[in-house]
Amino acid sequence: MNKSIVFALSALVAAAVIAQPVVGTLSNVEGLVTITQNNQLVTAGNGSTVVDGARIISTSTGHVTIDVNNCAVTLNPNESVTIDSSVSCDKFRAAVLRTDGPLTTAGGSGGGFGAGLGVIGFGALAMYIAYRDRSISPR
Repeated sequence: MNKSIVFALSALVAAAVIAQPVVGTLSNVEGLVTITQNNQLVTAGNGSTVVDGARIISTSTGHVTIDVNNCAVTLNPNESVTIDSSVSCDKFRAAVLRTDGPLTTAGGSGGGFGAGLGVIGFGALAMYIAYRDRSISPR
């Protein structure tokens, strides 16, 4: 596989992740609230945006209002929801889940750090394939 094909495939994968449209915003963020989207785990703040498939988690100190398609849903402490802009407001509200006990951000909130390592691994593999036949010494 030649280098240009590997880089083109890498660019397509990156573009697919970046191309997701914003479907909602967060407000009234209090305490620790996290967003897992695009293989990243970030701390939420007022005005944070979300895409379809994003998971919002309020920890034991968290509280947040999520607005998707003019439907406001509030997460109280220890609740989570996965964003799906294709469902009705009633179904979006019904999708809020109570978590089992206090949440921390360490270890497994679906995606996040582990998925990021997968992306890094893919990039390393692409670089290896692209440069494996290059000679290190001058010719």
